[in-house]
Amino acid sequence: MRRRFVSLVTLTVFSAVLLVLSANTAGAAPFSLQTLAGANIGCVPQGPPPTGCPNFNGDREANYWVSGPVNGAGLVTISHLTDAFNDPSFTYLAQADASFGSLHAMASGSYNLSTPSYRGAEAVAISTDLLTISGGGQSGQGQLNIIFQLDGQLQHTGNGGAAVFAVVAAGPNPDPFDGSGLSQIKGYDGSNPPTGPVTFPLDFVWGQPFYLTMALGTGIGTQQTCMSCDQGDADFHLVSGAGTGTADFFNTLSLIGLVPSANGSPVLNAQFSSASGTQYSINGVVQPVPEPSSLILLGAGLLACLASKNRRI
Repeated sequence: MRRRFVSLVTLTVFSAVLLVLSANTAGAAPFSLQTLAGANIGCVPQGPPPTGCPNFNGDREANYWVSGPVNGAGLVTISHLTDAFNDPSFTYLAQADASFGSLHAMASGSYNLSTPSYRGAEAVAISTDLLTISGGGQSGQGQLNIIFQLDGQLQHTGNGGAAVFAVVAAGPNPDPFDGSGLSQIKGYDGSNPPTGPVTFPLDFVWGQPFYLTMALGTGIGTQQTCMSCDQGDADFHLVSGAGTGTADFFNTLSLIGLVPSANGSPVLNAQFSSASGTQYSINGVVQPVPEPSSLILLGAGLLACLASKNRRI
């Protein structure tokens, strides 16, 4: 039985996550940050050109994607002002950024379609780290509760839609969807927004490194009939008229807990090591404390400012 979601982008965003992960993990470093933003300018699938859509790997739609500026990471922003399609029927903005323990993504837009078609804008932020958890002589399999704070804005009007996804995967290979690991996805639309912390339980082996991937995807667009369609564009709800959508989670997905357990009991003295050098703890990511030399420089700067101010008095 198919699950019903509000917007076109529920399928598009998750497909983008899979595509980016699969394309960038072969031979990759043991840690990475990735950002991606894109838009689907849509078309009418039925009929010959100019009605027909371009065929890209069996996907008959026109897409525009931009990745992060530095090795696929960093802040990425796209809008109807930056793409090459000059579509007067669709205005949008999509942004993504990523750091270990904090993912940012948002999309908003509005459309007014004179003929049945579809539109969408998406943003995806992804982090992958090689993590090892040890502690208290533990061995064998444990369970890791990965806890996110996921609060944001999901709104839509007319026949528009908005959605957000959080994805977590763990496994022995950097490609978390190659079948050798475990993955979970939780999706929300305007009728079912996330509230409070979101927990993902995944298995791991004490003392053995594993790849931990976290992804956040947001998107807005015209409606569709299903989340996991298997018949291509025939499943899209082609719509006409006006609609808007907002999926703004740019400041709200943060890692607030990594709680391992053994035999059902939390191990609160667990130790974490990561390939990226990020300091993880049971409370998420440890914020770095300024080194003494940095504090000395900061103090010297404050004293210089005070001295300059006193000379002007």
